[in-house]
Amino acid sequence: MTIHTFSLSWQMLLAQGLTMLFFATGFVSYYSRAWQYAARQKASDWRRGAWIRLAIPAAGILVSFLLAWTGSGHLLPVGGLVQQGIALFIVSYIALDAHTTTPEYILRSLALAFFWAFTHRAVNLWPNSLFSFLLLIVWLTYVRANGKHIRYHLLQHSLVLMTLAALYWLTIDSVSAGFNMNPTLRIQALLLYACSSFSTGLYLFELRQSDKQSEANARRATYDALTNTKTYAIFQDDLEQQFAASIANAEALTMVEIDVDHFKQVNDHYGHLAGNEILIGVATTLRDVLRRHPGAPQLYRTGGEEFSLIFAGQTTQEVMPVLIDCWRTVRRTRYSAGDNELAVTISCGGTERTIADNSADDLFKRVDDNMYQSKKRGRDVITMNGDTLRDNTVHRAREILAYYTQTMVDLQDANKLVAHEVVIARNLSEYDRWQTWPFGTPLTSQLAFMNKAVNMAPELCLAISLSKNECIEPYTVRQLHDFMQSHAGLHGMMVQIKAPVSTELLRQVQINMAAEDIKVVISVDNLDAGVIPMTALHLIDSIKLSMGMVRKALGQPQSAAVLRQLVADCSAADVTIICTDVNSPSDAEFAQATLHARYAQGYYYDRPDLPRID
Repeated sequence: MTIHTFSLSWQMLLAQGLTMLFFATGFVSYYSRAWQYAARQKASDWRRGAWIRLAIPAAGILVSFLLAWTGSGHLLPVGGLVQQGIALFIVSYIALDAHTTTPEYILRSLALAFFWAFTHRAVNLWPNSLFSFLLLIVWLTYVRANGKHIRYHLLQHSLVLMTLAALYWLTIDSVSAGFNMNPTLRIQALLLYACSSFSTGLYLFELRQSDKQSEANARRATYDALTNTKTYAIFQDDLEQQFAASIANAEALTMVEIDVDHFKQVNDHYGHLAGNEILIGVATTLRDVLRRHPGAPQLYRTGGEEFSLIFAGQTTQEVMPVLIDCWRTVRRTRYSAGDNELAVTISCGGTERTIADNSADDLFKRVDDNMYQSKKRGRDVITMNGDTLRDNTVHRAREILAYYTQTMVDLQDANKLVAHEVVIARNLSEYDRWQTWPFGTPLTSQLAFMNKAVNMAPELCLAISLSKNECIEPYTVRQLHDFMQSHAGLHGMMVQIKAPVSTELLRQVQINMAAEDIKVVISVDNLDAGVIPMTALHLIDSIKLSMGMVRKALGQPQSAAVLRQLVADCSAADVTIICTDVNSPSDAEFAQATLHARYAQGYYYDRPDLPRID
């Protein structure tokens, strides 16, 4: 073998640099595809995948040895920097494979070490070769420890490869290289190698970004962004495949729908963000429960508050314990909805494939029928194959009530807001509407609600309703005193009592409330029942008249006379009139012009946003 002394002209250096760049980029492209193919094969067939993962790097290493042998002048009259540079790149790139097992990495390390010994084999330079070999071991150790952070990081990828190249070209001898390795040639060899290392690093970085974007797109198409469950589109595909497989293999197939009960009520009352929190919480609970059972199915979100499950190879009897576990766990869990914690229930409906089902749609329709039956049976139940399972707990009859505040405005001061009144409403489920609760509400319940209302309007007057007995009880005065002391910013408080009221009772009430500077209001619903003696008007501050009662009274001469006398008496005694149920501008004008009302309440000024109860 003849050893030549030369250095490359800049034209030759450029040409060989481009050669290395294109070869290295092409090699990395095909190698990456082959490695991905091997990973897919390993997932489906472990043995086949393992052999492919062994064969791919082995082929690359074999090519690198042939190129190194050619480049050192053994097959050609002279050596070549490009051949040796490409050979070094192939064997070092293979060593950087991410996600290799320890045995795989050991085989790659041995191949690189053998390659190193093959290219640094001059006996007269053995101390130098031994030193470079020890540095190679350090390099391999570093790569193993940080391999996952090197492959797709442009800077680290380039620096690690260039470090190995510098170690290779600065320690190789002329005999092994096939030409005289003068300083200029060593630098030119490093420049050629830099072309391949940087270009492939850039290629891998872009490839990684593209893969990440593809994975993100695939995940968006596969998983619901809110609940992290699979989407309806994936559910349709999976159901079709599972249905066909069930028929082909003569296996059972059970499908279940799960619906969050009264979800619209949560959205209406607490807002959509709170509703989203409920959906996320329920989906998380369901996934956690499913993991506890072998062969857990995928959870799909197939509607706004609806989830679905497909149990391949399982009958409804086998599925029921899993479903009951999901149902009971959701009922026991408390879910956050903004600042509130809510109890949530679910309704379930399911069935299994029968020979009468000609398509997945037939199965789906019967599942829907079972879900509809669960809803008709009052929700919070499981219906499977037409049989509804109820909870064994005995539930007491309940009435759904809601507290809210209604504003009171000053008609003589441009409808300025002056007070908030605590109102309680009862849900009339048979009419799908709310009705103002006509009976007294315990003072403690009203004050508990007012603690929250005060935080929203700390500088207003508050109005609450009391029964006649509560008005004269000593503990009532103490509770009102303590409440006002704990909310020093309040501008005052009103207590209202339903007419008719005797003079003796009013006198006692006036004594109790005057000590705390609390105003007394009489609420009049019926003029025929008597309201309050004229001689007792000085014991109260205001009288409350509803527009409905006023309209009815004006249509009856006797009642109209009583109403006019009451308005005149109130004016004479300096008792302010509060008009309620003011629902239009004409109502407001009538209340001020005819009834001489000072304050008003009604839907014209504010309307409570009470939830719809499904």
